[in-house]
Amino acid sequence: MIIHKIRSTSKRIVKHTPFWQLFKMYSRLIDFLFAHKNLLEKELRFTEEKKLADTLFRDLVVIEGPFKGLQYPALKSHGSAIFAKLYGTYEFSISDLFTSENLKKYGHVIDIGCAEGYYAIGVCLLNDKLTVTAVDTSLEALRLCKQMAEKNGVSDRISFSSAFEWHILKEIAKNNKKNVLIICDCEGCEAEIFNRNMPPEISNCDLVIELHDFINPIISKILLENFSKTHNVRIVKEDRKARFPQLRRLSRFQRELILDEQRPTLMEWMILTKNI
Repeated sequence: MIIHKIRSTSKRIVKHTPFWQLFKMYSRLIDFLFAHKNLLEKELRFTEEKKLADTLFRDLVVIEGPFKGLQYPALKSHGSAIFAKLYGTYEFSISDLFTSENLKKYGHVIDIGCAEGYYAIGVCLLNDKLTVTAVDTSLEALRLCKQMAEKNGVSDRISFSSAFEWHILKEIAKNNKKNVLIICDCEGCEAEIFNRNMPPEISNCDLVIELHDFINPIISKILLENFSKTHNVRIVKEDRKARFPQLRRLSRFQRELILDEQRPTLMEWMILTKNI
């Protein structure tokens, strides 16, 4: 009881001293400065984004990277950073998989989680013999993907679906003599799709699967088990230290805007190639 009284008395004394009043003023000033700083950063970001949109990305054509020349119908992506895609630095760590030479071995690509079509349309431009199935649960994403297909003149080689079911792969496998490549970015649902009930046709596919272990920490473990008998496995980690000398002419803030893919953590991809 005595200690409690001492503490309460001390608090009352401190709260009525000039020091306490100064501390409250200082605290309010800090809050104001932080709020003002955040506002200035938002205004700067908006200004610099508009400047990039009006200059570097005015033509809405991918500048570098595997899909150089890909045309966007509008300055809009679905669920990802538009500037990284337009510059061509998006998912740079796996860009070596998407070359015209590498894509020659495939007759069809299934893009699960196609978004606005960066990969689905991009691979069509690299290989004019490829056909593609673009899959996304978002109707807005499919709408944007269809627009991009039309913009790039490849609509006749792309089919669209709002859900992935195994009959899609079975039908494709019947009509294709070449291998099938599956690209998957389904925001944590990869273990549900590639489960133990996969059809035998999966053994003739190569796969590029973006892993979302930060959503479900056992995704990688499940996929490794399910593909252990049919595929060779390689894990690729996101490299945020990659250097792009061609960006040096831009300001530091503009470089950061372009390279910022707005990801919650460092990403990984599972590259699965069929056993020969």
